Amino acid sequence: MRTRLKRLYEWVVAVTGYAIALPRRTFRGMAHYAYARRAGLALDEKLVMFEVYRAAKIGDTPYAMFLAMLEDPFYRDFRFIWAIDDGDSPYKKRFAADPRVSFCRFHSRAYARALYRAKYVVNNKAWPSYFIRRPGQVHVTTWHATAFKGLGKEQGGTIGQFRNVTRNYLHADFLVMPNRFTSEVMLRSNDVKGVFSGVVLEEGYPRNDLTLNADRETMRELLREVCGADISRTVVLYAPTWRGETGGYEDTTDEAIANIEALRSALPDDYELLLKVHDLTYRYLAARDDLGGLRCVPDWIDTNELLAGVDILVTDYSSIFFDFMVLERPFIFFAYDLAEYTADRGLYFDMHELPGPVCLTASEVVAAILDIDAVKERYAERYRSMREEFCGNDDGHASERVCDRIFKGMPAPSEYRSFDQGKTRIVAFGCPFTRTKQTFELINLSRHLDYDSYDLTVVLGAAVTPERERYLRMLDGRTRVFYSFGYWDLTFGEHLRRERFRRLPAAVRCEPGELSRVRDTYERQLHRIMGSVPFDMALCFTDALTDWTLAMTLAAIPKRVMWLVDATADVDRRMPAAYVREHFDAVFVTPPAQDSRIVRQLSSHEKDAGADGGGSFLRPVERFIGFDNSIGAMHVEELAQLSERTATLLREQADPSKVAHYLEGLGHLNEIIAHEVAGLTEAMRSDIAARQAHHGINYVEHNRKIMTMFYETTGRVR
Repeated sequence: MRTRLKRLYEWVVAVTGYAIALPRRTFRGMAHYAYARRAGLALDEKLVMFEVYRAAKIGDTPYAMFLAMLEDPFYRDFRFIWAIDDGDSPYKKRFAADPRVSFCRFHSRAYARALYRAKYVVNNKAWPSYFIRRPGQVHVTTWHATAFKGLGKEQGGTIGQFRNVTRNYLHADFLVMPNRFTSEVMLRSNDVKGVFSGVVLEEGYPRNDLTLNADRETMRELLREVCGADISRTVVLYAPTWRGETGGYEDTTDEAIANIEALRSALPDDYELLLKVHDLTYRYLAARDDLGGLRCVPDWIDTNELLAGVDILVTDYSSIFFDFMVLERPFIFFAYDLAEYTADRGLYFDMHELPGPVCLTASEVVAAILDIDAVKERYAERYRSMREEFCGNDDGHASERVCDRIFKGMPAPSEYRSFDQGKTRIVAFGCPFTRTKQTFELINLSRHLDYDSYDLTVVLGAAVTPERERYLRMLDGRTRVFYSFGYWDLTFGEHLRRERFRRLPAAVRCEPGELSRVRDTYERQLHRIMGSVPFDMALCFTDALTDWTLAMTLAAIPKRVMWLVDATADVDRRMPAAYVREHFDAVFVTPPAQDSRIVRQLSSHEKDAGADGGGSFLRPVERFIGFDNSIGAMHVEELAQLSERTATLLREQADPSKVAHYLEGLGHLNEIIAHEVAGLTEAMRSDIAARQAHHGINYVEHNRKIMTMFYETTGRVR
């Protein structure tokens, strides 16, 4: 019996991968979510689900909205569910007796069912990758800060860190923002500007209601009880932000402790110093048993309520100072690693233009604290100006206005939409983003496209690797990228059907009977990644029948075009010519694909149909001529990234002698890079000249003709 069970388990693993993933918490949540969908659970019109920071706590803007709803008689028949993993949270215990309020753990069965059933879902970050907004469901996303450090594709580090935030925005109905600057940054940096179809609300930041409405003495008393703080003193809060990449947060506890110890040893006894680390790194601090007499604020205390009890704020690159400005109290920047952080993450502001002193050492911070009245006077005008610009709508009632718009449908003067109706929206897919002809063609297309008339989105259907990242960064900066990632929303039976289907030859998979069995599955996964963006044209860069090419041929997109550069060698994986003819409006054929089997089959279809040259389904097109923005640009980019990686290694060296050695080496490397770039530039010019002489045409004109053919074939679809 045991042997049979083992064989069954091995078969399930081989066929579906389901059993391997089952121990993963996220996968279990996906399975619960899929079965909630399969059960056909109806939307609960008066159920609201809240989550902040991946169910780590109760707080932030969703918490402020929740409090406003509890006090409003309009919501007396509503029920509220909080996703929270902290079973000991005092905030959870505070509301446990209210029959309207319940709680669930992250990725649990109750969590997945609530996420599927709730009419309203409110999150300050992003729901899991398996979440798909249902018809009639209202998705509210609030983020959790005014934009200060680099966000989305504008932050340093690995490309695509923000992919689930982008995906959530594509499913969102409302984006609650503190100010216009942050709205624009969030839309732009998360690659949804122009295609975000929801409403942007700028009625003030509900989380700042918590700061303005919390009683100062009550919060100080809480700090006395929880942290042992002496509230008769001037309370100074040190609140550094996190370092690292999304999903790869660095343990900076040693730095935080060393910094606060340096401050504490130099400050007089009439100052009480508290440490509040970022939510993403709190677990590192909580695991320490060597904190001594440090006053550490537990993570369960809402940061905005905490600020009400603070007299002076010391931070680094955290946007917490924007929230603190609503109190008109002073803050100091302790930017001990300013150059490194700016290079690694990036900032939207010049630190030295902010309304507070920028200190590089603990002694400078102490001096500013001891001279705080002079600091307030020195930065008073700049402080007033920034407070008006970034917190101008924060009056303690933002939660009420936001809830009135979302739940009651009342007008909001600040609302606006960013969806661009005036462009033809193209989605390109099927490009491997490896060293292939498809990659260079798509990069060139992105760099020649008329962005005044067209909007281009590229879908990466594979994991981000260093090689793919290099090519993705070579796309025109106006091109957005969506990332295919996360678990498919499938029950076990659906997994079996999908895996059986994927093992069939392409010709069999394209039969109507087989397609009908998986159509819902593929359409749902397309919606999961891309939301409901109404694309006008799909542009395919392969004839291989993959998950993505299949999904796109089933999608409700008015026009489909194939840019056929190479034909897949494996016949069993290639779309049959008849299927291409049925689902695509045109095929651009570039050498050497002109001699491929599928093109010969398509030509035979054309001949049998008696199509003339002008109405031909196949459109032969030469490749873009010149390496001005493809292969040559790739080499330049690689050299620049090599220099950047070397500089990063240099910054990580603590030994002064090694630093000197690396500095010398970096200088030589930069000389080599400059020489190589100059050589490549000259080589590109020579190559372009040779190509122009060979073809007898100007390469700029040639490329323009290619784009003209593309525009004429695709048309300005509305």
